[in-house]
Amino acid sequence: MKFLKLIPLLLLPAVVLPSCSDDDNERDNTATLTLPTTTNFIASYDNTTGTLNSLPGASFNITVNYSASTYQVSVSDLQYAPGQVATSFVLPELHYAVTNDGWEMEHEGDIKVDASNGVSTISDLKVVFNLRATGDQTLVALSFTIDHRYDINTVLVQNVFVGTTSSVDMTDPTDKPFSTKNPQYFVQIDKTGKTATLRIAYPQFVATMPTSIQVMDFPGIPLTITREGFSLNASEIIPEIKGTPYPNFKITNLHATVETGDDFDLTFECEHFNRRVTVEGTAY
Repeated sequence: MKFLKLIPLLLLPAVVLPSCSDDDNERDNTATLTLPTTTNFIASYDNTTGTLNSLPGASFNITVNYSASTYQVSVSDLQYAPGQVATSFVLPELHYAVTNDGWEMEHEGDIKVDASNGVSTISDLKVVFNLRATGDQTLVALSFTIDHRYDINTVLVQNVFVGTTSSVDMTDPTDKPFSTKNPQYFVQIDKTGKTATLRIAYPQFVATMPTSIQVMDFPGIPLTITREGFSLNASEIIPEIKGTPYPNFKITNLHATVETGDDFDLTFECEHFNRRVTVEGTAY
């Protein structure tokens, strides 16, 4: 992974696990990441009925023991079916694997837990942290299955993506394509889960684009939560720079898909530069 430093406007302290323990936990070398209900939405897919429900966020605590290379997840306020009373449970300590990109924790087997609504079976547990240049681990994926029926995917409210931004001239096929890895992408989902703001740091769609533009916002994009993550779709957007709209730089035909903890694919057309922009990114 290419380690990138994010500008302050893209930092996400809510989902970052410190690289070392604090003084209170120095003896066992542990740290805990707490995710309140306001930091996520729950995508619950019912394998029996084939229906997908977007539900309010749950509360998670993920405690990592650095010395033992283990983690433990506790869940509360989890509603995984419409009209259902929220449940809570604590999973046992499990080992995580160190990868080139960070930490990956996968457990395919069944785990019996004493939940607040009775005994439940948790399976296909997956927790992924990606390593940043600061040495911190950032949570990018948290999913599991309940009672072999409900596939639970945690959709985070704040998401950062990095990758390759490319563009081509929309009318001149002989024009040389442009490509850069400089831009960084931040998606902030609003509290209703219906729209999102796409923020681009270091936006660059053509080589001549002014480098003085550090941040560009695409606000109010319609959002759909999917089984894998979410999608963004808008026929037209007026970008904003420091809160000021720039209608001359109108964006059209924006489409984006996000696979939680993995792929970020984005396309849109910029009429001002006559370019079709494509982004192939990943969670960071």
